[in-house]
Amino acid sequence: MGNILAIINALALFIIGIFHIYWAFGGEVGAKVVLPEMEKDGLAFTPSKLATSIVGTIFFGLGILPLIAMEIVVIQLPSFFNDYMILGLGIIFFIRAIGEFKYVGFFKKVKSTMFAEYDTKYFSPLSFVLSIFFFLIEFLFRT
Repeated sequence: MGNILAIINALALFIIGIFHIYWAFGGEVGAKVVLPEMEKDGLAFTPSKLATSIVGTIFFGLGILPLIAMEIVVIQLPSFFNDYMILGLGIIFFIRAIGEFKYVGFFKKVKSTMFAEYDTKYFSPLSFVLSIFFFLIEFLFRT
């Protein structure tokens, strides 16, 4: 069961990483709905191609961590990583699901934009599910 959860989370993070790399190289599919928007003034921010590439690379790295934790992939990491990485990822994705209370997350105030609609339907629930899976991996299978 823990291995299945680890693989699901890893695949989700790899797919998110692939999309970021795709966008960094000029891909347009989905690009119009993944950046927070202000109600009247357009995008809340516009990331550079370099920043988007870095985020994609980070997601690839994060995708490997649940596989390492469940010993599906064997890479020797410092004990701090082994002890706290899955719990940390669960916390990070839980915070992402809650959001920053303006543009992102379940408790956002700006709800009338295309991003807000996708965030409510897809991005925040995905973050919440990833966090729950990480918590399950940590507490049910690694203690």
